[in-house]
Amino acid sequence: MDGVDALVTFAYDDAFLDVGLNWIHSVQSGVDRFPFGELDAAGTNLTNSTGVHGEGVGETVAGCMLSFARRLHEFRSK
Repeated sequence: MDGVDALVTFAYDDAFLDVGLNWIHSVQSGVDRFPFGELDAAGTNLTNSTGVHGEGVGETVAGCMLSFARRLHEFRSK
């Protein structure tokens, strides 16, 4: 990864510290598997995608509630 100063990833790998990255972005909302102390000591910024699923989850729940209220599930296989 020569010449790379930023990375977008799903999961953390210890090799990220050896490369000298300035920035790591996790596409997941949780970053509890990242070593905050080591990244801070290396001067690497860590960002994540908090809230990325919030709107979609809310819309899905509202759609399911309307579907059940109209009893559409009773007719799906007919």
